[in-house]
Amino acid sequence: MQRRDIEFPTLDGLTLRGWLFPGAKGGPAVILHNGFNYPKELILSPVAIWFQQHGLTVLVYDARTVGESDGEPRSDLDQRKLIEDMHDAVTFLKTFEWIDHTRIALWGFFWSGTQVLEAASVDKRVAAVVSIGPVLDWSLDPELGPRMMALAMKDREGRVQGKPPIYIPFYKEDGESFMIFKAFTVLSREQRTMVSGMVEGAKEQAPRFVDSVTAQTLYRIANWSPFSRFTALGSTPTMLVIPEIDELSDPALQHKTFESFEDPKVLEVAKEKGHFNYWYDADLDQLLAGQLKFLKEYLKF
Repeated sequence: MQRRDIEFPTLDGLTLRGWLFPGAKGGPAVILHNGFNYPKELILSPVAIWFQQHGLTVLVYDARTVGESDGEPRSDLDQRKLIEDMHDAVTFLKTFEWIDHTRIALWGFFWSGTQVLEAASVDKRVAAVVSIGPVLDWSLDPELGPRMMALAMKDREGRVQGKPPIYIPFYKEDGESFMIFKAFTVLSREQRTMVSGMVEGAKEQAPRFVDSVTAQTLYRIANWSPFSRFTALGSTPTMLVIPEIDELSDPALQHKTFESFEDPKVLEVAKEKGHFNYWYDADLDQLLAGQLKFLKEYLKF
């Protein structure tokens, strides 16, 4: 199937780069968003091809400061800016006359699964939204959290003085990592080892993958409370896919969040799937069938 390299501007002057997988003329489109700090080469390409083969134009792009997209310092993630970039991605698709501008959907999983819900809440150009396993609770561990916030303040002081940003690895045995968040402290040793293995695998698959983020990234996440924004989804068709055994995002909280959505809404529970095995040896025909059905109904194709 055809794939084009593309780039588009953000409102604040950055250039984001990615791929466009053209679908049928006059047809709908979906914008796919990746996991935390993942470049587009990880996970999304086969998903994009699958949706393209089933009638959709698909846009995939590297988030700002990640992969081929602009932004400094690198791997400095700001969810507010990432959500704004989702609006600019919709604007970009609207420059193509052969795409139906009234049938553009957002799609995201885990980290971006929360953000697509926020983006769709305020951008009524979005015709439908699919969120898979959104991570909803970023509350801090009472012991490790304050230490990390102190480090973030030290980083701010240093940055003002012209020092380089402090980077935090995804996972370290001493706990100086995402263990600052309560959701991560409950992971078993086996699951933590799995995280380490996933990081190493990502490095092999995508040379641009960076296994650390700035201290300010974690500071921003710790101050993120997305719940209040979801009420603005209103009547935007919304699908929530809940991994049945999600280790990082409490399935009960995901169910509660779904109940707060207005109709039309669709819930799917991914049986025997968790945060770490959702994409592992994935049968896309099985994994994405329900999502395609939802998109076909609400994008009308």
